[in-house]
Amino acid sequence: MYDAFTRFSLLFSLASFRVEMPLTINSKIVSPALTTVDQPGDKIGRTAVRFLIQELENPTNDVMTKTVEIKTSLIVRDSSLMV
Repeated sequence: MYDAFTRFSLLFSLASFRVEMPLTINSKIVSPALTTVDQPGDKIGRTAVRFLIQELENPTNDVMTKTVEIKTSLIVRDSSLMV
C-alpha cells in the first residue's frame, strides 16, 4: 500500500495535467476516501458573470461588494465516519 504522501503526490501530479478528480480518477485512490464539499461551479460562475455584467452596464467608482450564499452539500466518506 502506498503512503499518504505518495497518494497525494499522484493526485497533485494528475491535477497539473488537468485530469479532473474524482470524476476521472476513482476516489478509492485515497484511503480512506476523503469527505468533500460539493460546490455548484456552474451556479457560482453564472452568479459572478451576472454581477460583472451589472457592473459593466452601470459602472461606479465604488468597490462593489456583495455577499451571496449558494447551497453546497457535504459528501461524507470514510474519512469522517466514526470508528
